[in-house]
Amino acid sequence: MSEYKYYEQLNDRKINILEDLYNYRAMTTDQIKRIYFPNSKFYVNKVLYQLRKSKYIASNTLKGSRKNKKGITYHFKVAPMSRTL
Repeated sequence: MSEYKYYEQLNDRKINILEDLYNYRAMTTDQIKRIYFPNSKFYVNKVLYQLRKSKYIASNTLKGSRKNKKGITYHFKVAPMSRTL
């Protein structure tokens, strides 16, 4: 019996987001939204949640940025990029 590990299929957009986070080290949600989701209001949050849940990225909110607004959240890459078949 052979063992197969489940690997999440990453689409091109998610891979491009991970590559940008690798190159720029950190990006805000608004920056990612402007580049990859210009016509979507909330889908960026769903995609970033999926990447966080899969432990590809981590997120943090800047201290003091939540006064009467949503706050500035930035994301950074935590896992090394490898493409395993």
